[in-house]
Amino acid sequence: MATWFYVRDNQQVGPVALEQLQTLARSGELRPEDRVWTEGMPDWVPASTVPDLQTSMPATPAGQVAVAPVGASTLPDQSPIPAPGSERNWMAITALILGILSVPCACSPVCGIVFQLPGIIFGSLGLKSAKRSLAMAGLSLSILGVVLDIPSGIYGAYQATHDPSNPIYKMMHSAR
Repeated sequence: MATWFYVRDNQQVGPVALEQLQTLARSGELRPEDRVWTEGMPDWVPASTVPDLQTSMPATPAGQVAVAPVGASTLPDQSPIPAPGSERNWMAITALILGILSVPCACSPVCGIVFQLPGIIFGSLGLKSAKRSLAMAGLSLSILGVVLDIPSGIYGAYQATHDPSNPIYKMMHSAR
């Protein structure tokens, strides 16, 4: 179920269900010029432009237009209204970048961990952003990098203890 937000008198309200928003529109509490937003919308738009709300809006008298001023992303005082969760968008994007970098670095545990742990942290924090899918992709790729690191680490440990030319092998066997 999608959650909606709306702006009334320069105050953001929500989250509310679509049914609740339709009820507000029928009662006149949600005016046609009030801004609404839900996940997936690029910006805030006048309620009168949303198809699911148009049938709930009271009819406007002839000659009047029930559309807010141009500039869907701003209120009448021209102050921008960020979409809910957009303050964390940078975390989701960072998680995706770190996740992408962590996979090719998985063959080197030291290099991989530099990208994997921050990718997991930013991905987890970014899940509350408007760009949740980017955060999920970054988190998944970072976890994949950790999973790929495990065989690499096991192989490295095996090589260190079984290869006579390896300095760790020499150190371990020189003590005998």
